[in-house]
Amino acid sequence: MQYRRIRNDRQLYKGNYMEDDGFLWAREAEGKWKDAYVAFMKRMADYYILANKLKSAAACLQSALHRNPFPDDINETILQVYARMGDRQSMIRHYEQFAKLLKEELDIAPMETTVQLFERLCSGSASDISLA
Repeated sequence: MQYRRIRNDRQLYKGNYMEDDGFLWAREAEGKWKDAYVAFMKRMADYYILANKLKSAAACLQSALHRNPFPDDINETILQVYARMGDRQSMIRHYEQFAKLLKEELDIAPMETTVQLFERLCSGSASDISLA
């Protein structure tokens, strides 16, 4: 038997569980699978951060946020990853898009901790912030 190697984890996830079938009973399962995927991507990102593979960590976090763009912890982590990578432009762009999404979808501002983190990262005074 010959096995084909999968190049990245995002190839495994092709959308929400039975999203095109319209079954009401599948909604609960869909939510569970989506939540499990987001949690798995967060754990993979944590692993990559510890291994100092920040591009891979960012890819995992982006994939998680593609499925659920609202978790504050994931948004804060990706800001920190971009800052550690020295990618200030991506960090600022991500924060602005996140703030806009919260305003448009939920009519709220980012949490104060997220705002403070962003300000510290922008000022360059976030050397004490740990990703692990």
